[in-house]
Amino acid sequence: MTFRNPSPLLLGGAVVVGILLLTKGAKAALAPTPYMPGDSNAADVEALARMLIVETGLNMSTEEMAQIAFVAINRARRYNTSIPEVVIPPGRPNWNGSSTYARLFEAADSKPVWEKAKAFARRVLAGEFQNKGYRNFVHPEHMAGPPCFGRPVLASTKYGLRCVPPEVAQGTQISKTLFG
Repeated sequence: MTFRNPSPLLLGGAVVVGILLLTKGAKAALAPTPYMPGDSNAADVEALARMLIVETGLNMSTEEMAQIAFVAINRARRYNTSIPEVVIPPGRPNWNGSSTYARLFEAADSKPVWEKAKAFARRVLAGEFQNKGYRNFVHPEHMAGPPCFGRPVLASTKYGLRCVPPEVAQGTQISKTLFG
């Protein structure tokens, strides 16, 4: 069966359906997506678990820890690299270049929460939590107060005014952590 002269109604309907599909596709492309379970491996789990122990002690809110893990995942995606490349000190781009972070990162597997941290990392990588798309975070309670010098800017946090990187200054605070 062939259509020689399709009706204007049929053509209009096809155009509307096409626009809806394109619009839905564009929105999906802009929205943060979960890390796909098939994309992760044992190195990803171990790197996230170590980083979570150092950054959170595994004693922050579940949502806060998940979003910290997603910062590493989102940076890996953005820079087309692996999760371990992002969080193993000093990280790429620089995650945390301090010698204290490096020492704690290396010793993380000796902590009593090691197995719990790996289990939590697996849950994040399996898509159990919503990735809100953050690529930066700070713990404002450890940031200096005013006056700010150099690159940091002043931000109001639950810990009062703090000098924070501009990437998180207008961000979202989840429990103890400021995300941007």
